Amino acid sequence: MHSTTNAQADEIHKICSIMGTPTQQTWPEGVKLAAAMNFRFPTFTTTPLSKVITNASPEAIDLITSMCHWDPNKRPTAVQVSAVCVSVCVPASACVFV
Repeated sequence: MHSTTNAQADEIHKICSIMGTPTQQTWPEGVKLAAAMNFRFPTFTTTPLSKVITNASPEAIDLITSMCHWDPNKRPTAVQVSAVCVSVCVPASACVFV
């Protein structure tokens, strides 16, 4: 396997190990695309981000979780994230947007 392919497979494996395996309910388009490419996602259950990021507030965990949806259509926009970040980041200056 090519090194780029190995890196991509490793990245997908790491994402799935936290976010769980995408399903028809969580990302129908992705499941369909993977099937068309004869790709099989690694099988994992979701690990709550609060178990991985132990020093984050519940609000920060909710924000990060919303940004990590498998389905990109379910992710918040940059404007929505910045609005939430003002109330979640302490201090607000910790929110840096390019």
